[in-house]
Amino acid sequence: MTQILPKEANPLLDAGWFPDSKGILFVYDRLQGTDGKFQIDVANADGKNLKRLTSPAPLENGSVWSPNGKRIAFASGRIGNFEIWVMNADGSEQKRLTDEPKIDFCPVWSPNGKAIAFVSNRTGNYEIFVMHPDGTGLRNLSNHPGYDNFLAWPPDSRRLAWISNRSGSHEIVVLELP
Repeated sequence: MTQILPKEANPLLDAGWFPDSKGILFVYDRLQGTDGKFQIDVANADGKNLKRLTSPAPLENGSVWSPNGKRIAFASGRIGNFEIWVMNADGSEQKRLTDEPKIDFCPVWSPNGKAIAFVSNRTGNYEIFVMHPDGTGLRNLSNHPGYDNFLAWPPDSRRLAWISNRSGSHEIVVLELP
């Protein structure tokens, strides 16, 4: 086992490999006192070339690479509640995709790069939504009063799986997509 970043008392969250496995994307809690500001950073797989992609903000998390490695989707509370954002791999062109007074979080790119699925409580309970990477074409996929979360795409992007308690206990639900 190799430790690639210096030992820190501050939490590291949401680590994920670059699509080419040459680096790591992660959320870093740069505590400055007790402000709890989070930022998204990247580093080479050996821990060198650490670079901050976002300015410290409340509740930056859920950062994930697009399959081609050119974009990153993430959830951010920088405007007061969690919304889904995207940015270029170098941190430029940060754009908010959702604008909802409720919580949108846990974005997951489809392997073909044509969709981003995420969790939202905009209907009053936690549902699975999907949209195009530019924020258009928003659809509620789960549309059920159960609690739905923890998304996973298969490599062919034709289905989406998640955990749901719609039957009274937690189970895996799989939906075939058009």
